[in-house]
Amino acid sequence: MSSLTASLAAAVDAFDTDQVPADQLAGTLVDVRTVIARLEAKAARLAVLADEHFVWRTAGATSMVDWLAASTQSTKAAARRTVQLGEALDAVPELGALLDAGEVSIDNALLVGQVGAQHGFDDDKGVLLDIARTASPVETKRAFDAWNAMQRTRETDEQRHARLREHRHLTFTPRQDGLVDITGVTTALDAITLQRVLRYRAGAAYDDQSGRTQPQRLHDAFVELCEADSKGQILGGRERPALLAVVPFDTLLERSAKPAIVDGHVISASEIQRLLCTADIHRLITDPDGIPLDLGQAVRLATNHQYKALAARDGGCRWPGCERPPDWCDAHHIDEAIRHNGPTNLDNLALLCTPHHHLVHDHGWTLDGDANNLVIVAPDGTRIPAPAHGPLALVQQLTLV
Repeated sequence: MSSLTASLAAAVDAFDTDQVPADQLAGTLVDVRTVIARLEAKAARLAVLADEHFVWRTAGATSMVDWLAASTQSTKAAARRTVQLGEALDAVPELGALLDAGEVSIDNALLVGQVGAQHGFDDDKGVLLDIARTASPVETKRAFDAWNAMQRTRETDEQRHARLREHRHLTFTPRQDGLVDITGVTTALDAITLQRVLRYRAGAAYDDQSGRTQPQRLHDAFVELCEADSKGQILGGRERPALLAVVPFDTLLERSAKPAIVDGHVISASEIQRLLCTADIHRLITDPDGIPLDLGQAVRLATNHQYKALAARDGGCRWPGCERPPDWCDAHHIDEAIRHNGPTNLDNLALLCTPHHHLVHDHGWTLDGDANNLVIVAPDGTRIPAPAHGPLALVQQLTLV
C-alpha cells in the first residue's frame, strides 16, 4: 500500500461504527454512502488514467476491465461500472463536482455518462444535470429515455444508423450447469440478414423427423454455419431467400426520409438502399396514402456466374488497400439499380466488402466511372483510382504489355 492510500486506510480503520449513537445512525449512514461515492469517483478517475497508460497491457491482460476485475477479485460487471464511471466523469467534467458535493448518485452519474457523448447534450446539459441531481435513478432513466426519443426525431438516417450500430454487441457467458448464455443486440437490418439465413438453413432440414423445435433448429443452423466456415466450406453464400418490402414510392425515387417495412421491421430510406444491394427483395410500392401502386419483380442482382466473373476480375474488395477476399464482398451496382436504373452487367458491378459498402451508402463516398476505370470519390472530392486486382485483371495487364 502506498503512502497516499495508507493515511486513507488509517482513517477508515479509525471509524468505529459501534460508537455511532442511535439517533445519528440514519444521518451517518447517508454521510458514509456519500463518502463512498466520492471514493468510487476517485477510483474511476484512476481507472481512466490507468487505461490511458495501458496498465492492463503491461500486466498481460486483454482489457482494462479484465485487469481490474482480476486485480480486485471483483466481477467484470463491477469493474466495468468503475471504468464507465471514469469515462462519464471524463466526458462530463461537471459530474465530478456534483459527486464530491454529494448532489448526485453513482447510478445517476452513470446515466449521465450514457447520454454525455450524444449529439445535442451540450445544448441541454443544464436541464439533464438538474434531473440527475433531483430524481431517482428510475425517474432519471425515464427522463433521459424521453430526451433520447426527442433527439432521434432530429437525426438524419445516417446519424440514426451510426448510433444504432454503435450499440451492437454479442457476449458469451458460461453458466454453472454447463450451458452458455448468448446475449446481444443488433440493428434491424443486420437482424434481417441473420434471420433470413438461419431460417432458410433451418427450414431446409425441417422434415428430418428429429423432433427439434424451431428455436433449436435456428440454434443448430447457426452452429452449422460456423462449423462450415471453420472448414472453409463457405464460398460466398449466393442463395438468398426472398423478402417483401413495403416501400413508399418517393423513398425509392427521391430518397426521402420515409421508412419501409421489411419482415416486420421499420427500415429507414438509407437502410433500404443498403438492403437492396444484397437481398432478393420483392417491392410493394405504395402511394402517399398507402395504396399499392406496383408489385415489382425481384430486384436485379448479380447471378452466380457474374459473381464468379467478378471474383476473377476484382480479386476481392475494390477499395484501395483493402485485402478482403471475394467471399467477404457483395456485388455493388456502380450506377445503382434502383435510383438510376443501372444495368446488372459486369461493367456496372464491383465487389465491395461490408465496411466499405457501408461507407458508400452512409458517409458521402461515391463511385465514378465503370468497372474498367473505377474511381472512388471521397466526401471532400478527392478522387482515388480503384483498379481491379484479380487473376483476370492481371492476365489482361500482361496481354497489354
